[in-house]
Amino acid sequence: MRDLSAKALQKIAEHYGSEPVNMLEISWSDDIEIQVYADINDNRIRGKILEISSLDNIINVTDSADSQEISVVLDDTDGIIKAIMNNNDIHKRDVWVKQWFKGLPFNDRFLLFRGKISSPVVWNEGDRTVSFTIISQLEDKEVGFSPEEGQFPYIPKELIGKTWPLIFGTPLDVPAVQINQAITGTTLQGVGIISGREYHNVKPLGGNPPDDRLAKRQIRHYYAVANVWGTTNTDGMKPEQIESLFATERSYRKRARDLQKQIDEAKDAFRRRQNCARAQRNQTVTRAENKGLGSNPIRILGGEDFPRGTITLEIGGGLFTGYFNDDLFYIQSRNHPGNSKQARNQARQEQTGPGSNCEPPPKPEPYYFEDSIPRVQSQINGSFVIVKKGRSAVLVTSGKISPRIKVGGGPRLPEQSLIHFWAEAGSTVTLKTDLPMYYIVSTIPGTVLQVKAYKDFNGEKRLVNVTDYDVITVTYGSITTVQVVLPDALTADPEQKWAGDDIYVTFESDVGPNIVDILEYLINNYSDLSMDTTSFDAVKIKLEPFPANFAILDRKNIVAVLQEIAFQARCSLRISNGVFYLTYLPEEPTAVDTLTEDDIENQSVSVTLTDTEDLVTKYIVEWRLSYAQEDLDKIVLRHNVNKYGIQEETYDYYIYNQPDIIFKVATFWLIRKSNSWKKFNCNVFLNKLNLETFDAITL
Repeated sequence: MRDLSAKALQKIAEHYGSEPVNMLEISWSDDIEIQVYADINDNRIRGKILEISSLDNIINVTDSADSQEISVVLDDTDGIIKAIMNNNDIHKRDVWVKQWFKGLPFNDRFLLFRGKISSPVVWNEGDRTVSFTIISQLEDKEVGFSPEEGQFPYIPKELIGKTWPLIFGTPLDVPAVQINQAITGTTLQGVGIISGREYHNVKPLGGNPPDDRLAKRQIRHYYAVANVWGTTNTDGMKPEQIESLFATERSYRKRARDLQKQIDEAKDAFRRRQNCARAQRNQTVTRAENKGLGSNPIRILGGEDFPRGTITLEIGGGLFTGYFNDDLFYIQSRNHPGNSKQARNQARQEQTGPGSNCEPPPKPEPYYFEDSIPRVQSQINGSFVIVKKGRSAVLVTSGKISPRIKVGGGPRLPEQSLIHFWAEAGSTVTLKTDLPMYYIVSTIPGTVLQVKAYKDFNGEKRLVNVTDYDVITVTYGSITTVQVVLPDALTADPEQKWAGDDIYVTFESDVGPNIVDILEYLINNYSDLSMDTTSFDAVKIKLEPFPANFAILDRKNIVAVLQEIAFQARCSLRISNGVFYLTYLPEEPTAVDTLTEDDIENQSVSVTLTDTEDLVTKYIVEWRLSYAQEDLDKIVLRHNVNKYGIQEETYDYYIYNQPDIIFKVATFWLIRKSNSWKKFNCNVFLNKLNLETFDAITL
């Protein structure tokens, strides 16, 4: 109810002879005293109000919000207001709409409505009047902070206007803002790197030539056997016996030739593999040289954002050191760490003999060949031994062959060492730096509980803990921030396979999780308005079972944010004459007054129903457990579908991360939205002037 003095209450209770005086108090400028105007002339006030509309107070029952508006026309015959308008901007200046009864002290005037001047503002030369609209005093300030040009010595363009998080309660995995984010650009020309050139041509082709030592010994054995058969004394032999001797000789010589042919074919195959490997190397060199290193300098879109002087850029894993002149980057040296390491490893790739001193060395392999020969009277020297067996003999060749050290894994040839890297035009360019990376976690004090980032596991991104970080507090003017500091960019170590440099922080804020604490913080820090502590304290206890855990990640109007939070908490938050009032809607209110037929003007009653398009029977509720999740979770509720059909609405309950709470509050609003409400309109007399918006009354 309005706060009226006792004399004013007594005056409005009179049945006859009471007519209020409408008054405006206007602050045209900070340099001009507040001017008072009325709709009557009085020795204390000027009667400049020609017209004043009814106070249009619009209430949205479903969302529990209201707005106020009034239009006025002032007399400016003397041109004083015109002179003020010529020298001052009167938009959004404060106006107090008041009423007063003659006969009462001037201080007993009471406030009906406080607002601000809004368009249309018109000064009319013909009738010498000024007209304008007065609307509710809605704050036009934005919540949060975002850096702008000139506020910091250097800031990448990607961070200009990027909102720093406001965290309340304990939300999970809130994205932190990287304030020294790697500057990025885009190549407008291709650029390349050739790695492993120093190893490519000097590295052995590898592979193992055929080991023909055993085969050669067997060939010698065959020839020795053939010689014995071919030199046998044929005196006294029959022709068929002689032919048999020579046939045996020929067969052993053929065996020796066939085995030699196999050796020659194996060596030829090895030579072909060597030639193929050599040709592949030459082709690699040719391809690399044909494509080359690209242009130098290269033009980079966004190059003007990079620091001047000698710097190192990273393009697709390649590192290019040089300097910028405008958007042209002059390359002085280039290196691809990953390809260089791979080329070095390939160049050193070989197999050795004994693996270590702890392993026994391989033993020589024995061999033994034995073939029948005719009986002879002489001994064959060397490794050829004649063993007599009865009436015949055998020629034995035996010995041992030492193990050969193999190189390159047998017949498989090692890979080539030269690797050509090429980044096409349109590749992303980042600044390579070893400086620590700073992240804004919250502009509200609190405790960092956990830091995570995405890693790439065979093409699948997973959120894992980051363990190496520090937490610091840094103040920028009036803004105090909690920051996480990493020793280096996550992606600076490719072996870790981080999917990017973004981090996600679970943070326990010093503000919240009680919603009233959150509302009070926002009002105190982002609004010039005050709060009705009585209503806020009463609601605070009732909201204790419903903790809010959320982050504000974009800048929105303070009143819009407050109303969104209050709506999700099942509260009405309204501004009345510069003061915020909070009401807990699930509770049935206590009536402050009663309207009887005697209080209502005759034939002024009208009853309307909720607009059909405002009904909601299917309520899609969106929410999130973690801010790192790509898709929002959903709860779908239905009510009164059989009665009104499907009328759908989707709403993001972003302040909660507990599904049981979300289900409860969403059900409350669906019941309201899925039913038709009666709106009772009437005109009452002055004795009810102390009633105001959202007062509960009995009919």
